[in-house]
Amino acid sequence: MDILDGNVGFSYVYNDGIRPTTGFGENQGVWAIDSSYKVMEGVTPYFTFAQTDYERETTKESHRGNAYIAGLALKNPKGYELKGQYQRLEENYDLMAYHKVEHYPTNFEGLNLEGTLPVCDTFKLKGVLYTLEQLDTATSAADTLFGDSYYASAVGSDPGTISVARLAGEWKPLKELAVN
Repeated sequence: MDILDGNVGFSYVYNDGIRPTTGFGENQGVWAIDSSYKVMEGVTPYFTFAQTDYERETTKESHRGNAYIAGLALKNPKGYELKGQYQRLEENYDLMAYHKVEHYPTNFEGLNLEGTLPVCDTFKLKGVLYTLEQLDTATSAADTLFGDSYYASAVGSDPGTISVARLAGEWKPLKELAVN
């Protein structure tokens, strides 16, 4: 829904199925609210809150996890873009992993920066830089970290980090430019 120069959105998704590796029935509901507001031309802060409710039917096991994302997008009419955000996805967010992607691992928080630099009409450089820190580690041999697939749950271990630095190019063929 657009409100003046901003927008607010709400979504809900429900997944129900059987995990192929275990045969256990499981379901998960995901709801989210997100918003952004264009403060001035090319400057847009944004915020998202999401929550998942997971249940494994055979064991009546259930978990709830939250995700928080807040950032600022800067866009220049000539194609320059810079986006910076803080993100925190708790351990039990999205246990069915239907929405998991490289940029949003569960049980991690940190800063994520992305930028676009137009070199010419047909070529742009795009960069990504982020460092995320693990939120929870195992505190006893019986402790299971459900949402952490990046590091093993070793008792007393130090939190791990994920760091990514990527530079890529995007090329648009001249033929496409002529059509547009």
